[in-house]
Amino acid sequence: METAKFTFVPLKDKISVLEQSKISNKLMQWSMKGNLKLKYYNFNQEFHPYQKQDFIEAFFKDPAVYSTLEVYRSGWDPIGIPAAKVEYEPVAATQTSMAFFDRILDRNNNMTRPNGEIRQCFEDKREGFYIDDNILAMLLVEEHDLYNLYSKSERNEFIFNIFKHIYLGGEWCQRDFNIEPYLQTTKDIYKDLMSVERIEGSSDIRVRSVVFKVFAYQKDGTPLCPKSPHHLQNFTYLIVDPFKRQLSVLTNYYGGCFE
Repeated sequence: METAKFTFVPLKDKISVLEQSKISNKLMQWSMKGNLKLKYYNFNQEFHPYQKQDFIEAFFKDPAVYSTLEVYRSGWDPIGIPAAKVEYEPVAATQTSMAFFDRILDRNNNMTRPNGEIRQCFEDKREGFYIDDNILAMLLVEEHDLYNLYSKSERNEFIFNIFKHIYLGGEWCQRDFNIEPYLQTTKDIYKDLMSVERIEGSSDIRVRSVVFKVFAYQKDGTPLCPKSPHHLQNFTYLIVDPFKRQLSVLTNYYGGCFE
């Protein structure tokens, strides 16, 4: 029997967590408002992990998606055409607590002061970003002592990627000098995007959502979504809740569309 095709329905009335005033104001400060986008969709069929390639391909070929999911060219417009090719990278999603970031707050690691103030470091430049504090060094400078504060697998965690993206910010980012706004914004976005469930026979919870970093291309190989995917801050993540059959799309474009 032929497997039914996945189809998708945009949730046009669902309000994005990015529109909450406390988040929106910070995104403005960090030059990400208007650059960071979030859209929600329902899908019709049960999702299983072994179907991930078919699922992602169906998503980018569905008219309900490419007529509503926007990409930045000279402005934000719907993709407009089905993708000819899609690629994906699985993104780990196991964290259920902000304790994941406690080591950043640990004074022995010399990243923040007791009041949350971010410690400065010798100036450097990596990946096009000007580095002048220890958190930026931890995120981008592989030979720095702090880079190994998080392992390779931990750096693949979705919550780490959210933190990294908002900390790097946009082209005209005005940084905070205290870690708290970054941790709170990470928590709010992660909590909105991820679904959890209680482990049977236990009081513990686990993440139910499945996350992919995706890349869609036209027939000639031109990147369709995200545009210029080589840049750290140009990204598209699909966050799938198999139980609710809901999908969130978090995408960003670096520069050019700051509101």
